[in-house]
Amino acid sequence: MSRRSDRSKRLSPSCRIKDSIPPSLYFLDSRPVFCLAVPWMALGGADRCGVDLMSYYKDRGFRIVVVATRKIRVDCRRESAFYSIADEVHLTEDVASVVGKLQPAYIVVNNSHEAYEQAEAIKKAAPDTKLISLFHMILNAPWDFEKSLQKETPFDLVLTVSDKLKRELIQKGVEESLIKTLHWFGFPQLENTWSLRKTERDPRYVLCPFRFHFQKRPTFVCDIAAELCRILTAAHMPIFLLVGDGELYSKIKERAKELKVSHWIQFERGVDYEQMQKYYKQASALVCPSVDEGIPLTYFEAMQWSVPMAVSNVGAVSELVPPSYMIDFETKDEAKEYAKLLCSHLTGQSRAEIRTARKSINKKFSKSVWAEKVKRLIG
Repeated sequence: MSRRSDRSKRLSPSCRIKDSIPPSLYFLDSRPVFCLAVPWMALGGADRCGVDLMSYYKDRGFRIVVVATRKIRVDCRRESAFYSIADEVHLTEDVASVVGKLQPAYIVVNNSHEAYEQAEAIKKAAPDTKLISLFHMILNAPWDFEKSLQKETPFDLVLTVSDKLKRELIQKGVEESLIKTLHWFGFPQLENTWSLRKTERDPRYVLCPFRFHFQKRPTFVCDIAAELCRILTAAHMPIFLLVGDGELYSKIKERAKELKVSHWIQFERGVDYEQMQKYYKQASALVCPSVDEGIPLTYFEAMQWSVPMAVSNVGAVSELVPPSYMIDFETKDEAKEYAKLLCSHLTGQSRAEIRTARKSINKKFSKSVWAEKVKRLIG
């Protein structure tokens, strides 16, 4: 079941590392193995889902193994989340070989092209393993992983992050009986946040926590800021705080200068995941005008912290986000609609909706609900 991928970004032999435990000593560790196959170890939303599964099975007494199949230059602090949990990390394209040695109870493929390409070989090398696909979004080639899940697939289970995605995969030819929805969660063990909120009247900021990538439309934040300047006086204007990093950093600055809103656009780059709660704690609102999404983990986190949102109605966002928080993508006067919604948040008109959203998160999308489903669906 061959798959297309960009071989220029694959691991060269010099990038491979030896097994952290020699094969001759594997028998000394009798713990069952949970194996995660990823392209690289960088904490985006999809990657954090893998880390959450690693933590869950680590707490249950499993030996945790990560196989990263591609090289990428990442901040070592982002890799550390994987290394701190994993008992072994393998940097290699040859997933089947690693799996053959380990004979894991479960192997979860999380966006790794090479693991999808080797699915049949993996199943042959470890026939008793439960081979699982963690699926986030329908994307174009070479990320069209659903082709590896169609007729006669060696996968035993497909986990999707939304019901909408499940329906889309069925339409793409994936067997319905294989697919189960596993909604994710925000920050673990966090419920009573309202009393912890520290929003300041001055200066206030609108949080924009995402990669500076075309999918998130970060430059459009400048257009929203320009429209909000027409509604609010300078004394009441919030800062738009972009927390993240990416290739469009310079483009955002150029757009802000062009629209004369540079004063209202600020950046926090290279922020660790552990630091994010302080930004939600003080944010007056959140904006994310994405082109497409699965269901971003930042939305779970914002609703936990009672942060009102103005986000695009794309992907499966409507399964989580209240209708009043969403703006239809490319609607007429879109930036103006975002500005109007932000104005209602900043003036306290959406307080009741915020409380309802927080209760929904605690009841339907908590870590405890997620953990029960993981145990039931995977084992």
